[in-house]
Amino acid sequence: MTRTSRKAKKVTPTYLRNATYRYLERYASSEENLRRILRQKVKRRLSAGGEDGTLTAEHDGWIEDTIQYCRKHTLINDELYALSKARSFLRSGNSRAKIIQKLQAKGVSRDLAERVLSEIAEEMGDSEIFAAAGYVRRRRFGPFSANAADEDKRRKEMASMARAGFSFDLSRQVLEMDREDLEDLLFSVRAL
Repeated sequence: MTRTSRKAKKVTPTYLRNATYRYLERYASSEENLRRILRQKVKRRLSAGGEDGTLTAEHDGWIEDTIQYCRKHTLINDELYALSKARSFLRSGNSRAKIIQKLQAKGVSRDLAERVLSEIAEEMGDSEIFAAAGYVRRRRFGPFSANAADEDKRRKEMASMARAGFSFDLSRQVLEMDREDLEDLLFSVRAL
């Protein structure tokens, strides 16, 4: 059985717009992340067509036109994206520093990430203790642990929380809280 090779399709503005729709149907995205995804798609398609995969000014122009179209029709909105992701990261137990780092990796500016985290902190009070409680619950540290903590285990838990971006005082405070208090904090109405 011989394998027939398909003729590689060309990169066109219509292809980019359709690829953008397909991507945004499945995933939320920041403007910079969408730009990165579209560049990868164009490079892949060019390479499949036997070209060297180098983007031309024409390709960059089409990508920028597509991004402008998406921004104009509110298919992408960096502020809403950052707010949604920041809340999700907080629920998962990520520290403020880790959230900013993850948002920057997705193409959100540091200023926007800090502004969004400030808005969340105004809404719910101390978001850092909420994140630390979520981290402790997820990792089954302190009061969520099945075994009693000895000094060595407590030191390892504190080190893990420090690597996750939580301060020493906050880590100690959360690890010493009762399980009921942590659950009340995690499932309170003020929480995300």
